[in-house]
Amino acid sequence: MKNIIYLLIVIILSSCSREEYLKQYKPNNQIGFSVSTGNYNSSSGVLTDTIKLSKSTTYTKEVTLTNTEGLKSIRITNEIGTLISEQVIEQGKLNYSLTIPGIITGNTIYRIQFVEISGNIQTITVNLYGFSNWLPVATFTNDDANKRLDFTQSYDLDKRFGGGVSEYRVYVNGNLRKQDETPYFVTTTNNGFTIGNTYLVKLEAIDNDGAVSAAVEQNVTIN
Repeated sequence: MKNIIYLLIVIILSSCSREEYLKQYKPNNQIGFSVSTGNYNSSSGVLTDTIKLSKSTTYTKEVTLTNTEGLKSIRITNEIGTLISEQVIEQGKLNYSLTIPGIITGNTIYRIQFVEISGNIQTITVNLYGFSNWLPVATFTNDDANKRLDFTQSYDLDKRFGGGVSEYRVYVNGNLRKQDETPYFVTTTNNGFTIGNTYLVKLEAIDNDGAVSAAVEQNVTIN
């Protein structure tokens, strides 16, 4: 009889311990996100992220759990609660990829729901801010003898989102003379220039999403 009582006590304590764990489970302190352009506030459970909208509008974020005990699945819903996707939690698997398709420009709110085996749901709010592609900035310098123009200081304003200058257009006295990825332009007699003459050179930079910069112009005298 005494053994049965001890067994019941062990079972009850084990059950209470597990239920207590489930009640105290806080995903805010149990997860980590991949490198974000925004920030994650673990206290409020809000992830604020910024993405560039251009060729792709799919938002993907990697989430890492410190443990999976007590968890059943991860759901993603929109602001009004419509289910977008659900992943079953695999015991021991700590890394999961969250994908939200069709992000639009401006603020959009989604929910990441951590569904516990007990039925409880813990929620992370994802506040996304999406923006259209920023224009690149064109700039060029020339050497002392004006024999070569250098475009390497041109840049894309949204470089941190994967943007970059992929092409340059060079106009000389209004005529297109170059359109390729090389960040230099030779201004020698072999390239049709005459020593002592002055030419109006215009440069445009094109980024990897096809956006064209404002043009920069400069009079270049060939020495």
